[in-house]
Amino acid sequence: MFKSFIKIPKTKLGKAAAFTGLLTAAGGATIFAFEEDLRAHPIQLMKGLVRAGRMGICGLRMLSVYKSPFNADLDSIEKNYKAAEILRQTLVKNSGTYIKIGQVLACLEVLIPEEYCEVMSTMFQNAPTNSFEEVRQVVEQDLGQPLEAVFSHFEPIPQASASLAQVHKAVLRENGKVVAVKVQHPWLRETVHLDIDVFSLGIRLAGKIF
Repeated sequence: MFKSFIKIPKTKLGKAAAFTGLLTAAGGATIFAFEEDLRAHPIQLMKGLVRAGRMGICGLRMLSVYKSPFNADLDSIEKNYKAAEILRQTLVKNSGTYIKIGQVLACLEVLIPEEYCEVMSTMFQNAPTNSFEEVRQVVEQDLGQPLEAVFSHFEPIPQASASLAQVHKAVLRENGKVVAVKVQHPWLRETVHLDIDVFSLGIRLAGKIF
């Protein structure tokens, strides 16, 4: 069905260009069709397109691991490790939802090669963190008032960080109680659907084109 509507190039370079272009274009179409918040913020919109294009390039690099004659001396296990590392690096670079996707992949031993699971398992550690300025903006937007109005003290350095949020130690101004404040990474709410759609579409496109 897919190939009947779009003429897919026969050369490897043409297929590569088609895959990356289609995935990036699909990300842009998703933004303009469904992500109203992103359309109102050009910088975040462009970041979404960059992440989509980055996934397209990642797919091509992974494919080359298995298809390129330069890797003919590698056995299947070595190829899996090499391709998985390419995927891991891209997911970390894209951060946010993509790190969560990597963590999910790490738990799918029944469905994907164990080499992928092993490489992806490292994504449970050393999750990226946001600056205190970004954290302040998110907290104040959610609370509708300045940070100092709610907390007498707020640790600028997070106690822990995960794929979707990070945790800060704080003291409530009202009663002096020490609390843990879980702060969602900026723009995650607006981009999560786009990122998941792009990742899923990339898998389907790779199967159709290659």
